[in-house]
Amino acid sequence: MKTPHPPNIAQWILRRSISPNIQYGAMGDFEQIYTEIAESDGRRCATLWYWRQVARSIPFFVSDTILWTFIMLKNYFLVARRNLYKNKASSFVNIVGLSVAVAIAVTVFLFIERQFTMDGYHENADNIFLVENQIARGKDVQLRGDTPVPLGPAMQARIPQVKRAIRVGGLSSTFKVGDNTFREYVRLVDPEFLDMFSFELRLGDKAAPIGHDDIVLSDEMAKKYFGEENPMGQDLTVIFNDQETRVFTVRGVAKPFRSKSSFSFNALIHYDHISIRGTDQTDWGSTTRSTFIEVANPADIEIIAGQMDSFRLQQNEANVNRPITQFEFANLRSLSVNSHNVSGDISGGTHPASIIVMGLVSLFMLLLSCINYMNLAVATASRRLKEIGIRKAIGSSKGQIVGQFLTENILTCVLALGVGVGIAYFFFAPGFNVLIQGDGLDFGDATLKYFWMFLAGLLLITGLISGAYPAFYISSFSPTAIFRGSTKLGGENIFTRGLLTFQFVLAFLTMIMGVVMAQNANYQADRDWGYDSELLLVLQTQNESQFSVLETELAQLSGVEEIVGARSHFARSWDQPTIEVDGEKFGAVRFDIGEGFLDMYDVSMISGRGFDASSLTEIDGTVIVNEKFVTTRGWTPESALGKSFREDSLTYSIAGVAGNFIYGYFYDEIEPTYMRAIPEEDYRYMSLKLAAGAGVQTEVAVRDVWKRLLPDQEYNGFFQDTAFQEIFQENTNIKTIFKIIAVLALFIACLGLFSLASQKVARRMKEISIRKVLGASVPHLARKINRSFVIIIVIAAAIASPVGYFAMDALLSSIYADPVTIGPSAFLLSFAFVLVTAVLTIATQVGKLARANPAEVLRNE
Repeated sequence: MKTPHPPNIAQWILRRSISPNIQYGAMGDFEQIYTEIAESDGRRCATLWYWRQVARSIPFFVSDTILWTFIMLKNYFLVARRNLYKNKASSFVNIVGLSVAVAIAVTVFLFIERQFTMDGYHENADNIFLVENQIARGKDVQLRGDTPVPLGPAMQARIPQVKRAIRVGGLSSTFKVGDNTFREYVRLVDPEFLDMFSFELRLGDKAAPIGHDDIVLSDEMAKKYFGEENPMGQDLTVIFNDQETRVFTVRGVAKPFRSKSSFSFNALIHYDHISIRGTDQTDWGSTTRSTFIEVANPADIEIIAGQMDSFRLQQNEANVNRPITQFEFANLRSLSVNSHNVSGDISGGTHPASIIVMGLVSLFMLLLSCINYMNLAVATASRRLKEIGIRKAIGSSKGQIVGQFLTENILTCVLALGVGVGIAYFFFAPGFNVLIQGDGLDFGDATLKYFWMFLAGLLLITGLISGAYPAFYISSFSPTAIFRGSTKLGGENIFTRGLLTFQFVLAFLTMIMGVVMAQNANYQADRDWGYDSELLLVLQTQNESQFSVLETELAQLSGVEEIVGARSHFARSWDQPTIEVDGEKFGAVRFDIGEGFLDMYDVSMISGRGFDASSLTEIDGTVIVNEKFVTTRGWTPESALGKSFREDSLTYSIAGVAGNFIYGYFYDEIEPTYMRAIPEEDYRYMSLKLAAGAGVQTEVAVRDVWKRLLPDQEYNGFFQDTAFQEIFQENTNIKTIFKIIAVLALFIACLGLFSLASQKVARRMKEISIRKVLGASVPHLARKINRSFVIIIVIAAAIASPVGYFAMDALLSSIYADPVTIGPSAFLLSFAFVLVTAVLTIATQVGKLARANPAEVLRNE
C-alpha cells in the first residue's frame, strides 16, 4: 500500500508560508503527522487536518508574499534606474527611438480609432440606418446613397418596425446680410432631424421640431452673420435660384461639431422647401440626398429589408433610367468606414487602404525601436556579466534575473510612453491636422477606454517584444562560465545580424513607400487632363437670362477673347445615364456643351468632326464620344463613326471621337463618355478665354461686372486650372506625411546602427590599437570594422525591393485609377538615401579610430 501524501496545492501554499531556515524540517514534520492521522483515522481526516494548518498559515503567506514582492520590485526599480543612468548613451537611444515610435503609434491610433468610431456619439446610433440602393447600369451595379423623395414617409407609414424616417436634401443658396452676399449650402431636413441625431444646440430647444419658417445655424455660421450678438429670433434673408427670396427666423444654434461627425450642416430648414427646385414630394422619380430610418430594435432591419420590394417597383416604374435592383441598410456607425463604396454618400470617410498603410507604418516604427532595444541590451550587457554572475552565485534564480531585466525594460518603455504621448499631443497630432487642413485628430474626442487600453497594450507589447530576448538570453549564462571569462556578449552572431537586417528591411520599406508616394503625387499633378486649362475663367449662372446679361457685358471687356457656354462642366457637373448599344446596357457619362466648347478647351479630335454653329443634338441626333467609349465596344475610332446607341427613347449617332479627358476625381476610372450639342437657352456654365498676361486684371473686371449685374448673388468664378486643386493638395499632404515618416524610420534605424557601431569599436579597441602599431591605416581599419554593416544594408535592400514593389503596386492600384508606374528610380533613390545615411552614421566612428592613441589603450589593458 502506498504511503499517503498531503495534497500538492496545500503543500505548495504551506511551504511558502514557512521561513526558509526551518522549512525543510517543518515540512517533514507536517507530512509525518499527516501520515499518522491517515493511518489511524483515515485519509479524509488527515486531509482536513492538513488544510486547517494551511488556513492558519495563509495570513502569513499573504503578508510575506506581498511584503517580499514589494521589496523585490523596489530593488528591481532601484537597480533599473541606476543602470539607465549609468548607460546614458544606450538609454538615450532607446528612449528617443521608442518615444518617436510611440508618438507615431498614438497618432495613428487616433486616426484609425476616429474612422471606426465615427458618428458613434449619436445616442441612438445603433438604431439609426441609412437607406442605400443598388442601381443597375447594364452589367454594372452602383451602390448609391440618394433615394426616392417619397420613400421615407412611405416606409414610416407602411412598415411598423420603422419608428421614424428623416430625409436630408440640399440647396445652394445666397445669404444676404446688408449689402453683402454669401454663397451657402443649406440642408433640407424633416422636422425631427435634431431629435433623431445628437447634434447639440448652444441656443434653442433641441426637442422642438423645425418649423416651416425656422432655420437652425451651425456655430460657425451664427458667428459669421451675427458675431457676438444673440441670433435667436433674428431674421435671415435667403435667396434661392438667385430669384426666389424667403425669410427665415433663427430658432437654434448648434454647438461646434465633434471631430467624429462624418456629416454636419451649415444651416437646417424644413424639407418642404424642396419645392423651390420644383420637386413634387409624391414623385417617386425624384431623389433626395439621404433617407435615414430609426428602428426600435436593430434586428428588425432584416424584417424591413423583406418589405422593400413594393417601393423598389414603385420607383422603377417612375424612373426607368434609374432601376433599383435592391435596397440596403447601413448602420450609422459604419457610414464613414464604407463611404468609399457608396456614390453620393452623405458621410465622409477614409479609404481602407489608408487605414491599413497607417497601421503598417506604426507597426514598422515600433518594430524598429524594439529591435534597437534588443540589440543594444545584448551589446551593453557585457558590462554587467560580473553582476549577473555574483547574483546567481549567491542564490538568485533565473526568474529573478529575467524579472530584473524586464523591469528595466518596462521602466524604459514607461518613460518612452510618457515622452511619446507628449510628442503626439504637442507636435504630431497638430501637425497632421495642419496637413489635412482640419481638426480630425483630437485627443479630447478619443474614446477613453479604448485609448487607455491601447496605451496599456502598447506598453505590454513593446516591453515584452523588446525585453524578452535580452532578459532570457542574458540570464541563461552560468556563473562559472562568467567568472572564467568564457562568456562573450555583444558579438555579431547570426541572430543579432538577422535583427539588424530585419530592421533595415523595415527602414527600406518605409523609405520606398515615401519615395513612391512622392512620385505618385508628382505624377498626378503632372497628368495630362486631356484639355487645355490655362487662362480659362469659369462662371456658373442659374438661368438663361443671367447667362445672356453676363455674356453681353463681359464680351466688351478687353481681356476677354472668347466666351462659350455649356450645361455641364469638367470637375463640376455631368450626368450618368444608362445607355444601350446593340441590345447591351451599360453606364456612361454625358456632357451637354455648346458651340466652340471643345475648341476653346482644345480637346483633341481623333476621328470625325466636332460641333459647329449648325449642330444641335435634339435636331440632328449627333453626338461626340470619347476614346474610352469606342475601346469599350471593341471599335476603332474610324469604325465608330455613324454607329448609334440609345438613351431612354432617344437614339444618337456618333459624329466624332474625341480623346479621353479627366472630368472627375483622379481616383476614379474614366468612363465611356458622350457629348451633346445643346441650345443657348440651356447654358448654365460660362467659360471665358482670357488674354495672355491679363488674367488677374480681367478677373477683377469680371467680378465688378458680376457685382453690378447680380448684386444678390455671390461671385462664384474660378480658374479652370484650379479645378482639381483640392485633389492636388491632398496628394501633396500624403507626400509630405510619408516623407516625414520615412525620415523618422531612417533616423530610428541609424540610431541603433550608431550605437551598435560604437559598441563594436569599443569592444575591439585593443585589436585596433595593435593593428595601428603594426602600421594599419585608419581607412583600412574603418573598412574592416564596418564592412559587415554595409553588407547587411545591401542584403536588406535586396529583400525589401521586391516586397516594396508588389506592396506599393497593390496599394496604388486599389486607390488610383491611373497610378504612377513604379520604376527602378524609386528603389535606387531609397537605396541611396539609406546607404548614404548609414555610411555617414558609421563614419562617425572613424573619428574615434583616428583619435585613439594605441599607447594609452594598450597601457590601460
